[in-house]
Amino acid sequence: MNLLRTDKEVALNDLLVASRETADHYQDALEYLDDHPITPALRDIMQERLSVIERIEQAIRALGDLPSMPDPDRETGEMLLHHVTAALSSDSATEILEQRIKAERHLLALLKACSDVGLDSDQPQLLQEMAQQVHRVITRLEQLEA
Repeated sequence: MNLLRTDKEVALNDLLVASRETADHYQDALEYLDDHPITPALRDIMQERLSVIERIEQAIRALGDLPSMPDPDRETGEMLLHHVTAALSSDSATEILEQRIKAERHLLALLKACSDVGLDSDQPQLLQEMAQQVHRVITRLEQLEA
């Protein structure tokens, strides 16, 4: 492992950290919403994301780097803010869905950044499948929101 990361390693690690954060936030939403009717869909989305995370970790190792982890303090703060925002909302589930859609759109931006640094030539299948997954998730979340 080098002390300095290449642009490809940085982009892939950013994608990994954000993907892990989304999985953690889906888990948090499941606990917050408890037995709400949308929890099975959120659980499915979280499981799909966890399988992609493993593949991103493998791709990072293939580049000769070690996978990064999210900042736990920052994540806890974000979750607390999400809880407060959802609690103040007239519809907590809708607020949580909006938060998840925003996070998914952030993943799309990170996927574009991966392509911009040339990772689409190194990991074309992974990035393409993940982009398709994120688009499907956004559609599903928007349907749950309606």
